This record gives sequence, C-alpha cells and structure tokens, in this order.
Amino acid sequence: ADDALVVVGVLAMVSALNLHREAWVVAGFLVAIAAKPTAILFLPLAFMHSRRAGILATVGGGLLWAPFILANVPGFLAAGTGQGELWPYSVPAFLGSVPHTGIPAWVRPAQLVGGVALCWFLARRNGPAAAAAGVFAFRVLLESGTWNYYSTAVIAAAIMLDLHRGWRVPWVTLAAFVSFVSAFGVPLTMGQGVVRILALTGVLAMAFTGGNARQSRPSEGQMETSASDGRAPAVEQEERDE
Repeated sequence: ADDALVVVGVLAMVSALNLHREAWVVAGFLVAIAAKPTAILFLPLAFMHSRRAGILATVGGGLLWAPFILANVPGFLAAGTGQGELWPYSVPAFLGSVPHTGIPAWVRPAQLVGGVALCWFLARRNGPAAAAAGVFAFRVLLESGTWNYYSTAVIAAAIMLDLHRGWRVPWVTLAAFVSFVSAFGVPLTMGQGVVRILALTGVLAMAFTGGNARQSRPSEGQMETSASDGRAPAVEQEERDE
C-alpha cells in the first residue's frame, strides 16, 4: 500500500506540473511522502514548478514526519539505513557485496543522493514524466532486494512517459514490464537477475533520450507566421515532414 500511494502521489505531481497546478503538485508530494520517506527523491519536481511550491512541499513533508522523528531519533535513523538482507543477483551483489549479510551501507545514501540529482536533471532536461520513470528505475536498480512488485512503480511511470512522448511502440513500458516478469520466483536465477538489470537499465536509458514533448510545440511566433500564411501549424509540420 505504501508503494502504491507513492506512485499515485508522484504521477499526480507529473500531471499537475503539465497542467501548471501548484496546489496539486504540493498535494501529490504530500501524499507520496506521507506514505513512504523514499518519496523525498521527487522533491525536485515541486521546486521545478516554483520555489514556493518546493518550500511548501518541504515544510509539509517535515511536519508530517516530525512526530515520528522526534519520538525516536536513533530509531528513525536506524530504519533509514534499510531493513532486510541483500539478495543474490541484485546490483549490489554483482558489485561484490555478499548476499544474505544485510544491506550494504552505501546503498541508501547512493539512492538518496543519486535519485534527487537524477530527478532534478531529468525533469529540467526531458520533463517530469522522464524524471519519474528514470528515478523509479534507478531506485529499483540499486535496491538490495529483487522483489518484482517494486517494478510496478516503474511500469506506471513508464506508461506516462510513453503517453507523454507519443511513441508508436511503448518501448519504455515494455522494458519496465520485462523487469517485472523476470523477477518471478525466489530466489532468482542468474539469468533472471541479468535480464531484470538490463530491463531496468533500458528504462533509465530511455528516460535520458528525447527531449521534453512540450518543447516541440510551435512557439507563438511560429503560430503567428503560420496564421498570416493562412495555414495551420499542423499543416506546416506535415509539409516539412514530407
């Protein structure tokens, strides 16, 4: 349920950003962060709308978690390092960490710092939908566990990215779906682990490709020129394509 609420909140933020709705951007973040602290990775989306939205999201998230932090600061910090163990054929295991010995100390900091930086970069370069797909894929890629339900968040963001770009073939969604079906069964075989990693890497790579679809729309000057010629911008585009 917590992961599902994070997905709902983040995708609400993406939709609200496209519609320029500040209140819904903040509300989406608060839903996500209330469900799971890992939603902090998507805080740059709020700042992408405006500084005020970012500050409101930061203050609101802080107020939501303040009672739990203040009640037991050491316990909260200990929980932040991650509970559970390292699974075979995950990325940390392939990088040399020993399976079944607990989560490596570098995983959570790498997810936090890398995820926030990635969210900001992708949102500025390719738009919020690319940021959502890329960050979810990055987080799941570094996750010490290989539970396939983590990939449901990647699939949801990938669908939005494919719709946003209008590709004829939903390549991002297909790659995300492969990462989901390849992780059936416990424990995973080496082949399943490799396919899962490659699929998630594919989603992350495709989040970097292509520009923001909103930037491809005709500018006001182009629309005025087209109107003076008596032709619609769409007609001009078709002629250029031909």
